[in-house]
Amino acid sequence: MDPIKYLFEKPALMGRLARWLLLLAEFNIVYITQKSIKGSVIAEHLSTHPVVDTRPLNDIFLDEDVVSIEVEDEVGIWKTFFDGAANHKDCGAGVLLITPERLNMPMAYRLDFECTNNMVEYKACLMGLKAAISIGVKRLEVYGDSSIVIYQVQGKWKTKEEKLKPYQGCVESLMKQFTEITFDYFQRDNNRFVDALATLASMVDFGPGEQIQPFIIDRRDHPSHQGFVNALTVDGRPWFAHIVDFIREGKYPADATQGDKRFLRRYATQFILHEDILYKRSFDGVQLVCVDEDQSQTILEQVHQGICGPHMNACMLAKKILHLGYFWNTLEADCIEFVKKCHQCQIFSIHIHVPPTELHTLSSPWPFSTWGIDVNGKINPKASNGHEFVLEAIEYFTKWVETQSYAKLTAAKVAKFLQEHIIC
Repeated sequence: MDPIKYLFEKPALMGRLARWLLLLAEFNIVYITQKSIKGSVIAEHLSTHPVVDTRPLNDIFLDEDVVSIEVEDEVGIWKTFFDGAANHKDCGAGVLLITPERLNMPMAYRLDFECTNNMVEYKACLMGLKAAISIGVKRLEVYGDSSIVIYQVQGKWKTKEEKLKPYQGCVESLMKQFTEITFDYFQRDNNRFVDALATLASMVDFGPGEQIQPFIIDRRDHPSHQGFVNALTVDGRPWFAHIVDFIREGKYPADATQGDKRFLRRYATQFILHEDILYKRSFDGVQLVCVDEDQSQTILEQVHQGICGPHMNACMLAKKILHLGYFWNTLEADCIEFVKKCHQCQIFSIHIHVPPTELHTLSSPWPFSTWGIDVNGKINPKASNGHEFVLEAIEYFTKWVETQSYAKLTAAKVAKFLQEHIIC
């Protein structure tokens, strides 16, 4: 007997069983009897869907003696970009290898023999393949901006120039040393780094036994003196605090280098300190008051969109502020950003209606020599007579216009229109 079934289906329970049922009632438990599967159903299903197979049944698992299988990690795909440069000075080839871990390996070669531009592209491709083979790369993706090299290697184009056939044969022989290799065309605008390497190799002069070591390309988004004149200091002082300290006491910032000190001495000669107010010398002789960040924002708002603000452009806004006698070191950049963010300027600015394509002038030597024809429709809603199309013809010299409306426009009606309104 199933005790759970007995507990939930017995109409009257006494003692401890009643207390158990009362405690289980709060969980909304419903007992459902599991249906039994009859063996005849399985037999009928197998007889209805027979399997036609003459192979003997074998209940022995394949490779049951193998306990575990170790799957080797798949080697990542390397990428190489190549480009060649042939100019009036010499020829150069640039190659960039990129590892699966996104590590860049740039290489540049100088070619001291005469060759055409296509030969330089092939040579750059060969150098990239040889560099990958020397490292032991087996899976490689090759990208280049030379359509001739890429499509000839892919077999889409035939090689007709005799000078390029040996290079193509060498590339095809090197391709056999890779387990997987693909060639894809890359736009020149996206291949600028390798193009710069090839141009650099062709323009730099060095001896036959010399080799230029790799160089580092870094980015600087601000001038070296920005910490002293172009931004607020760490302690919240305005941008001209170091200039005031130098003019008043001859004191330099604590972390200033020799270059920063030299720049500060030269830059401070353009300012005048009078009664704790710093003025900037201008070319027209007017002394400009130096303002801090909060004051500059107020000046921008009042001059651009104040009571008499005409919502001028960034150049006129900067000139207007200088004419009023105010100055801060990022004046022009702040004016450009302020005008870009002005909501009214974005809505009511003057839009230049320039056509997307170049317009060509159509000249007519004498009247009724050149006509232009166009069709307008379907017009919705229809006219009172049910017409939906309008056929128009205009003469370019006199601007004479002929029009006719139609319910259904066909070639016969267009020919009749031309005969009645233009030819005759």
